[in-house]
Amino acid sequence: MPESTDNVASNQAVSSLLEKLQSRQDIKIQNIPKVKNLLRTIVSGGFTNLQVVFDFDYTMRRVHKNGEKLDCSWGVMENSQLLPASYVKHTN
Repeated sequence: MPESTDNVASNQAVSSLLEKLQSRQDIKIQNIPKVKNLLRTIVSGGFTNLQVVFDFDYTMRRVHKNGEKLDCSWGVMENSQLLPASYVKHTN
């Protein structure tokens, strides 16, 4: 039985995201099948089921690394090259 259009699009999105993550020198993935499955779960759940925790007051993360200021929690999302342009357009 052929895959549904939604499944094909979901698998393409997961593969594309995983390729982008693997191409970065600062991201190391120990268990690729596990990460791919996690990404598949997130993507198939849809954005209406996604919850994101924001650390507005920097109590959960560092503010500086090697003397350079880091992005705040929402800045990470705003400046991510991994998110589609439609996300940036919708959220700004």
